[in-house]
Amino acid sequence: MNVKIFQLHKRSVYEYSSIQDKYSFNASQGVFAIADGATQGYKSEIWANLLVDNFVKTPTFIASSLIEDFKRYASNFKQQDLSLKTDNPAFRLAEERKKQQGAYATFMGVSFINNKFIYISSGDVCGFLVRGDEICSFPHKTIDDLENDKGFLGTQPLLEDKVMVGQFKTSEATLEVNDIIILATDAIARLLLKEREQINVLLNLSSYDSFYQYILNLWETKRLEEDDITICIIEPSKQGTVTEFLPPSDFSFPKEDKPNYVQMLNEPTTAVGNINDAKREIDKLRSQLTHSNFQYQKLRQKNRWKVAALSVALLGVVLYSYIQQSLPAPLFINRVDSDDTVMSGTIPKGADAFIYADKKMIAKIENSSGKWVYQMKMSYPAGTEIGIHILNKKESYGFTRVVMATQADTFNLVIPKKIEVKNPADLSNSEKSALKDSLISKNKTLENTAISIDSVSLNITFPDDSKKAISLKKLINASKTKEKSFWDTLQFWKE
Repeated sequence: MNVKIFQLHKRSVYEYSSIQDKYSFNASQGVFAIADGATQGYKSEIWANLLVDNFVKTPTFIASSLIEDFKRYASNFKQQDLSLKTDNPAFRLAEERKKQQGAYATFMGVSFINNKFIYISSGDVCGFLVRGDEICSFPHKTIDDLENDKGFLGTQPLLEDKVMVGQFKTSEATLEVNDIIILATDAIARLLLKEREQINVLLNLSSYDSFYQYILNLWETKRLEEDDITICIIEPSKQGTVTEFLPPSDFSFPKEDKPNYVQMLNEPTTAVGNINDAKREIDKLRSQLTHSNFQYQKLRQKNRWKVAALSVALLGVVLYSYIQQSLPAPLFINRVDSDDTVMSGTIPKGADAFIYADKKMIAKIENSSGKWVYQMKMSYPAGTEIGIHILNKKESYGFTRVVMATQADTFNLVIPKKIEVKNPADLSNSEKSALKDSLISKNKTLENTAISIDSVSLNITFPDDSKKAISLKKLINASKTKEKSFWDTLQFWKE
């Protein structure tokens, strides 16, 4: 087996140590895994690493068993003390609140046994089977399929038994000689689904420098989303080893100047577009804090009153900068699910705010009373970025939150074979019961789920109260057997 693994972090995190994509492998057993930690989660890069490292040690491709494994990892993750080591109560409070949200990641694991290939995945990661001139992607066939898969594996949903078997996709295939398997995280997968010819470029990369220039060019020309990049190219029938093409240990992208927040005050649209840029500032703030502490010690010898004033100012800067970049979204935007019609949150009294969905302004709040509520004109699909930009006196800051997928979104429903009924417009109780049994036989996890049937659809209500409706036209057919009339039952002598 010959394997090439390429990885590069996005420019906004500067250093490779901050990459949230993770991979792991056990080449001797033919097991590989990739995961993409979600930026919005708490320490998602650590969670993603737990998923891939543990999977390659004890791989399983049965979704229910994998969920149980992931629940154990989530429990271990929650028990770890990953918080920032500081005596500052503001930092500790913010860290604890963010920790309560938990970590999120998408995942794909694969295994090669003889000429068999099997995979299991959840979320917007993708694989590609290259066979000669033919390319087959899995489990997603199109960009829409990829983007609509919101199967994030969250530590809290796992611990609360809210991750369902239906959000996992698994399949197996028989490989032929010279087949190639490619595993890719979302950004590069999106490009490969759109431009299949890029796969040939990837297959010919043979050094980190060529890979780096290739990705950099795609970023500069705006053809590739600026995100962490992970690519695993696996040739099962070819003799070789695993070669990893990673950034040098001393490499980092050049850091940018701090954004001008005063200018952003009068440009709310630009401000929301730069919210993610503001998150970078926490690293710079730490170095500034170290320098300020040095100045603090010098002043302490000269004037205790000046020291007190500096302490207050320093705490204010730290608290303001940290809150605007790291404090959990519920202070500004409460959780939003894909089936919600109302969003809400809390902002300072008297402040103005702009609410955005995918960077398009949808509402404006003026002279807030503290809590805000917005009746949405439409529900937003899972993965939509909701942003709030707050203008409070001379301060300007913002926050973003991603619309979360419901169990109805992530459940991979299998439609059973249609059953025949006498009158599709008026099902009998026995026909409804047969219809439910037929659906559950193909979807075992629905056994304890509320299912109702009306005149046009079968309706499933999941434990999180999200709903999925299936048209009866997909489930039933009118019986072709004609009922015998009274006259048909009479016997007549033939003349």
